[in-house]
Amino acid sequence: MEGKSQDLSELYTRYKPYLLEARKHLFVVAIIFIIGALIGLFNSQQIFKFVLSLFSFQGVGIITTSPYQYISLSLTISFIVGILFSLPYALFRSFLFFKPALKPSEVRLLIFFAPLSILLFVIGFLFGLWITQQVINFYSSVWGESGVNNYWDIQKFFSQIIFTSFLTGLIFQVPIVVTLLIRLNIVKRSIMVKKRKYVYLLLLVVAVFLPPTDLFSLIMLTLPLFFLFEFGLLLNRK
Repeated sequence: MEGKSQDLSELYTRYKPYLLEARKHLFVVAIIFIIGALIGLFNSQQIFKFVLSLFSFQGVGIITTSPYQYISLSLTISFIVGILFSLPYALFRSFLFFKPALKPSEVRLLIFFAPLSILLFVIGFLFGLWITQQVINFYSSVWGESGVNNYWDIQKFFSQIIFTSFLTGLIFQVPIVVTLLIRLNIVKRSIMVKKRKYVYLLLLVVAVFLPPTDLFSLIMLTLPLFFLFEFGLLLNRK
């Protein structure tokens, strides 16, 4: 037991400067998150109005099912804004923290692909928002013309928008995943090229399980995934 205690003490002594450094930056991340969350909280109504303005609600009534939904929705918006504020700093400090342990080639790879990954996520998020917008506009118009009363829960509606857009942003990381598989020698590029039909099938299955689940959304989600896979192969052609 004494030997284990001594080993733990030595480990703590060795890594104490790194732990203190990490704690300092985590504290800064927490401060930035709180500031962003407060900004989001005080502007939650304006943010939600802006989101609603993107959609057409012909024949649709937006309702609340609880007096506490406004508070819950405001906290959700506050949390999202806090994450958006603090995430860039957290990613940058993480890169600087782990940089000394990386090889020069790995550093160059991160420097090149990190901005691309962020850009792909933003494009995917906006693309998911656009798809959701088109689907909602279509179905609200159809229900409006049929004369059927249609009521949507405000919290579920907003959560569905964020969830769909976030997932679409994640699946737009296909070129990054392809690059990692090739650069880490997990899968050879030549095999991916020869077996691309199976990759297409896998991407199609992924798109099937993504909301919304209508045929139009499936087609609009699948085609970009095929293009992103080919783009990933193109990035690693050498």
